[in-house]
Parts: sequence; structure tokens; C-alpha cells
Amino acid sequence: MPYDQEWTERPDAAMGLVQTQTWAQHDAGGYWAYSLWGKTSESSDVKRDLLEPNGSMPASWNWTFQLNQFEIPFLVPNVTSRRLAWGANYGAVGQTQYNAYGDDRTLSGFPYQSYSVVIVLGKGSQTPVATQVGEIETIQKTRLSARTGSVLTSGPAGVARPDGATYDPPGYNHVYSTWELAADQNAVDFNLSVGEGALHNPIFVVHNFTAPSPPATIAVNDQPLGADVSFFPSLDPSTQTLWLTLPGTFSGITAIHIAADR
Repeated sequence: MPYDQEWTERPDAAMGLVQTQTWAQHDAGGYWAYSLWGKTSESSDVKRDLLEPNGSMPASWNWTFQLNQFEIPFLVPNVTSRRLAWGANYGAVGQTQYNAYGDDRTLSGFPYQSYSVVIVLGKGSQTPVATQVGEIETIQKTRLSARTGSVLTSGPAGVARPDGATYDPPGYNHVYSTWELAADQNAVDFNLSVGEGALHNPIFVVHNFTAPSPPATIAVNDQPLGADVSFFPSLDPSTQTLWLTLPGTFSGITAIHIAADR
């Protein structure tokens, strides 16, 4: 799961970026540090030119993601940069053919290159970046199945892109990290099945929702929930989409029924 992070002990703070897709679904990172994976600076087969002169860190010019490494060799102990960036190999933007990070496959960055990341801010002692990585890993083991309405299996490949992409897993929109369904007569009845772990505060987007207002109640495992108390809806009439956040922690199978008020 591609991610990067930085943290401090005083103050207790952390920040990071976590991609909404796995490495296999969308490559991330750049350059040549992948040859150091699984090794330490004491490993006999590590190329010395890939390390800083003191041998304790990867060379500043070759970090997989751009953090504040360009300041580290020159400003220690007074590093003030707190940058977080994302990275890709040369040619990833605009080229019809480029090597993915790791040089194990060839990809195309033409005519578009899109990716989405979750920006994480929190206390380092609470490991918020690792928690978000776990959330995306759990999503890969989650499935939607609809009894009323349908699960969307594809959508735009990126923000404002005209071309489409297949959702993997089905129903999961990696652009916004949401779960997408289509209503039948302003209703969807479906199961959220979490294969391993737990999902936190999932967001559902229901298309073809033509009602003039969002529902005042929904049912979760046959229990009624009230709007703006137990769930948080928002209706976009121009696109006929209902956005709904369901707060809480969900594991196993959860039955959810959403319908317009009668």
C-alpha cells in the first residue's frame, strides 16, 4: 500500500499521504531506492552510492517519495522543512510508455495520469498513518451486494476525466474513496460485507436519486437511524446523487436500506 509519513516526538505529531489504491492497482514512487527494500545499511550487498556518506540513510536524491530529505544532509540539526510530496518515475506524466517504480512493468501516462491520496494529520503516538493504511487494506477485502438497486462497477478514472475505469473492488470509487450504488425508484437495499478487519465511517454515494430531499431515516440491520444524528446525508439535485456518511465501525455483514421518504 503506497504511503509516506513524517512524525515528531515533541510535539507529538504526524502527517502522511496514503494512496486509495494498492501498488498493483496504481504504481507510486520514483527512482531507484527499491533495490534497498528489505535490507539495512549493514547489508553486504547494498550499493554504497545509494546511501548517504555516513551509511545510515538512503541517499537524499533517491528517496521514493520527496519529503524533507534534501535539507537533512545540510541543515541538521536545524531542519525546518516539513514537506510531504508524492512521486512517480520519469515519464509518468504525458508519456505513452514509462517504467513503473521497481522497473518490473511498463505503463502509460498519456493522455492522463491520475491518483488519489488521503491526507492524514494527527498525533504520532496514535499512529494515524498506519491506521489509514489499514483502512485501505480493509477496503480491498470488502464487497457490496445489492438486492434493490445496483452496485456500480465503473466510473470516471480521475477527477474531471472523460474516460472510465473499472472499480476494484466493485462499487469502490478510488477517486473519492466512496462506495457507489444506483437507486431503483429512489431506493437501494444492499449488504456491506467486510471480509477482514473493520471499516470506519464509510461514505456511500447513491446515483439516480431523484427525490427532492434526502431521507429522514434509513435502516441498518433493520434498525431505524435518524438523519443528522446517526447518519449524515447530503443531496445534490443537479446530479441526482445522494451522499451519505454512516459513522461507526463496521465488520462482518451489515444490511443497509436507503429510500426516499414517502
